[in-house]
Amino acid sequence: MRKIGLCFCLIALLILSAAVPVSACWAQPLPFEILSEDGSRVFVFDPDQYGMGIANAAVYEIINGERQLVYTVEDLASFAYESNFHFSTDMAHFIRTFPAPGIPVFEVFSYGERTRIVLRSDFIEDYSEAGRFTSIGPEYNVGWQIEERSPNGVAITISTGEGNTFVFDITTAEFIGDDLPSWVQNPSSDIPSSWAQDSVERAGELGLLPDPFRSGFERNATRAQFAAIAVALYEHIREPITGRTTFTDTTDPNVEKAAYLGIVSGVGDNRFDPNAPLTREQAAVMLSRLMGSIGGIVYALLDSPAFYDMDEVSEWAVSSVFYMQTTGMMSGIGSNRFAPQQPYTIEQSVVTIMSLYDLVKIGKQTSIANQFSVHYVRTSWYEGKSGVTVITSVDELNRHFANSTDWLGNDFIHQYTAEFFNKNYLVIVALTENSGSNRHRVDMVDENGDIVITRLLPEIGTMDMAGWDIIIELDNSFKPGRFNVVFIDESV
Repeated sequence: MRKIGLCFCLIALLILSAAVPVSACWAQPLPFEILSEDGSRVFVFDPDQYGMGIANAAVYEIINGERQLVYTVEDLASFAYESNFHFSTDMAHFIRTFPAPGIPVFEVFSYGERTRIVLRSDFIEDYSEAGRFTSIGPEYNVGWQIEERSPNGVAITISTGEGNTFVFDITTAEFIGDDLPSWVQNPSSDIPSSWAQDSVERAGELGLLPDPFRSGFERNATRAQFAAIAVALYEHIREPITGRTTFTDTTDPNVEKAAYLGIVSGVGDNRFDPNAPLTREQAAVMLSRLMGSIGGIVYALLDSPAFYDMDEVSEWAVSSVFYMQTTGMMSGIGSNRFAPQQPYTIEQSVVTIMSLYDLVKIGKQTSIANQFSVHYVRTSWYEGKSGVTVITSVDELNRHFANSTDWLGNDFIHQYTAEFFNKNYLVIVALTENSGSNRHRVDMVDENGDIVITRLLPEIGTMDMAGWDIIIELDNSFKPGRFNVVFIDESV
């Protein structure tokens, strides 16, 4: 009777797994750990109590014998065994295969976020679900196996029962090759969504689409890819970036340029982690820094209620997410939610980059509370200045800078003429900092005259004192009774 029961259980499993993997006939999964090849990271799987529901996992970096969390994998179905996981060398990316001949074949994860579910129909030409499970033996035409992995673990070679061989990149969640057969290709990924099509077309015409942004529009953008499109916009509007900030894990010139401008920053230990998927909150931070780097932008500040899930936004990204919402650069995902940890796609990146382009070149406005432009000037050395000065005429401006050591000197102030002051005035915020590495971003000027400035503080800064003049252009129609500076600190 035990043998009959076992056979019945195996047959039932083969049939049911064609629709969804189940674990009713398998032993309950046990906790397990998988070490990276160099022993620097460990994947820890923790099944639920019954082995039938949802489990969690995490990857830790092992430093001096202690574990430091790198990322978590939440809501991972507990139908999982050690042999079903295949990792890139750094364990940032992995696939989870399924032990039964059903669908899906495997799931792809990057930094804990599931990026794709791969079905047999994705790479087996004549696969059909019906009529394949006629035997417990290997007679069904849905067989597949991993033949080999690339040395860094980012690509796997798959062979199928039809005799086909494919290479799959687990970092991009795509099959690799220019001559892939039609059933492997995903033509929908080469056509942007309707809401993104105009932005993609215009970006292409302007030369603002680096190669990764010309196809696979629904893919997750990586940190390095977003740096590339950010640099493309900056150099299109301003000038070529000559400076570089280097990292130990990438020599990508766009990453080095973006880091030099402060648009992007590293992840610690002088690493950038270029292939990590970009999250929505990371995109918000990079976009706000890009806006600050470009400067001279007319901002549209919207009167919008805060996102309901702002408490889920990382502390270092709160001001940037708020800034993106109030300027209309990034909207939520519905129900007034921002979803800070969700991936940011290729087409979403293009849309927001083009929105920024429109703010600079076309001056598109919507529901404006207060308009302002900003010039950001670092003084040549520490002057001990601080405070807010309102300038309403050319004479006042000349007197203000008469004894200044600003390196911009008179060449800067000459752009402000009597004609300018007929319609506008200036608010100059003078700052003194204990580190020349600090940077600043004007987030808003509200109706009460509060000037909200984010201080961008590097993890390791220089010890030299430095001063800045933040020069804000405002319309004469907006004149609050006083101006007050509100600082928000943000680590970068």
